[in-house]
Amino acid sequence: MNVLVCVYWADESTWDICFSGIQKNTPVIINTVGTKLLDNRQMFIDGFKEMMKRIEPSDLYVYGEYMPVNFDEYFDSVTYFDSFWKKQRERMKA
Repeated sequence: MNVLVCVYWADESTWDICFSGIQKNTPVIINTVGTKLLDNRQMFIDGFKEMMKRIEPSDLYVYGEYMPVNFDEYFDSVTYFDSFWKKQRERMKA
């Protein structure tokens, strides 16, 4: 059975625990919810770069609306999933 790992982190003090136990070169899922806020944005970017160094993911799945990083610069193919609220707004427009 293949399992996709959801990777979450906060500031640098969380990286050791957040990135431990994840095999290198495996697909991961990340969540960009909350990164519109300036305080969270740089923390996300720094953690993303550190995740790339430590885990070296083979594939990336991204959930969220705001993209603080151009993920396509890091991967040949990225799978994006719309947030719940984006889907709701689109449904209300129809």
